[in-house]
Amino acid sequence: HFYIGVRRNGLLGDNYTYPFVLKACGMMFGLWEGREVHGEVVKGGFQWDLFVRNGLIGMYCRCSQIGWAQALFDGFCGKDLVSWNLMLGGYVRCGDMGEAQKLFDEMPERD
Repeated sequence: HFYIGVRRNGLLGDNYTYPFVLKACGMMFGLWEGREVHGEVVKGGFQWDLFVRNGLIGMYCRCSQIGWAQALFDGFCGKDLVSWNLMLGGYVRCGDMGEAQKLFDEMPERD
């Protein structure tokens, strides 16, 4: 709700605020709000920022939209360990252990 008020006052998000807003959307299962923020991210040109991209992936995973999360993950060549772990957690949350195992086997680094 705070972010909506900020937007009403004409202030725009950036690569520092979007990850936090997206995390809040995911924690509240606010898919509609998250998709709205996703649109703002694209309009602002922040979709290629690693932290924003991870925020989007995490939000879609928390909202059980694994297909959207996977599309973002696949379309991004600068994945980090957080990106991989978000996707793994998303598949586990959705109960798709087969895809989780497949993704784990593809991870470039693991412990």
